[in-house]
Amino acid sequence: MGNLTCLQEDLHQALRRLATEVEGDTKFGPPVELHLGRKVTDCDPDAGTITLSDGEVVTGDVVIGADGVNSVVRTSVVGKPVAAEATGFGCYRCLFDPSGLGEGSDLDWVLKQFASSRLKNGPFAEFISYGVRRGTLLNFVGFYTESEPKRDSSEPIAQVASKEVALAAFSTFDPKFRQIFDLPLASQVIKWQLRTVPRLSTWVKGRAAIMGDAAHAMLPLLGSGAAMAIEEGACLGILFSVETSREDVPARLEAFQALRKERGDYVKEQSTAQVKWENRERIAPHMKIINMYDVVGATQEYLVSRA
Repeated sequence: MGNLTCLQEDLHQALRRLATEVEGDTKFGPPVELHLGRKVTDCDPDAGTITLSDGEVVTGDVVIGADGVNSVVRTSVVGKPVAAEATGFGCYRCLFDPSGLGEGSDLDWVLKQFASSRLKNGPFAEFISYGVRRGTLLNFVGFYTESEPKRDSSEPIAQVASKEVALAAFSTFDPKFRQIFDLPLASQVIKWQLRTVPRLSTWVKGRAAIMGDAAHAMLPLLGSGAAMAIEEGACLGILFSVETSREDVPARLEAFQALRKERGDYVKEQSTAQVKWENRERIAPHMKIINMYDVVGATQEYLVSRA
């Protein structure tokens, strides 16, 4: 099966609709309630509570911290602040409008479902592009090595940049590939400082757990960061079925850690390894482990084995 591509915002909207819709299949429980614009400032894993920026304390049977690289819940679960670390790499991301392209143009390589161009020698740099929204938009990411790495993560993780600034970061690329910047922009250019979360001692404590970037923020060189979060969501969905009781929560979170932590750490390490060309050439067996994993089957098998 080939790659399935989509925009993050489109996936987010689809998941939000499924979680909040009132009509239709409700066998997985009632619609969720979203409280926007209210920042979480603290978490008590043992009590199963979170504190909001307005002082309100919210109590639940379980707290899942999917709150990104600067996770508040992570601090409470691990027992100390663990900052995401700058890696010395960055990327520029944007959407291009490919509507004016045709077969035989100098940019026909971008019309492929998934196109990649990488420097074999010198500092790490790579272009990746793929079509989204039925090919009406071209999603572009250009990775580069920072000339002066800011290991203290002092700059904003994301900031608006210009097309010209982004192009200058890839001055050593062949003009054939640099021409992608001649395409009309369909979005702002965003410069990202790429950060990772170091391997953690635990992902769970009491009634709280972390997942996604909060647990294993990784370099996006295998395109697996969001995929791991989706796998973890599927795992939690099975572990916390409608039959799960409040008393089951700590044990189910330990099961979540047993099923997911080793895999999340492994994928993060393999993503980091792709900075080196020789590791990219040896990635095939690792990709089989990453891409062919059946999270639903593995979770169900785990529960049956301990029934």
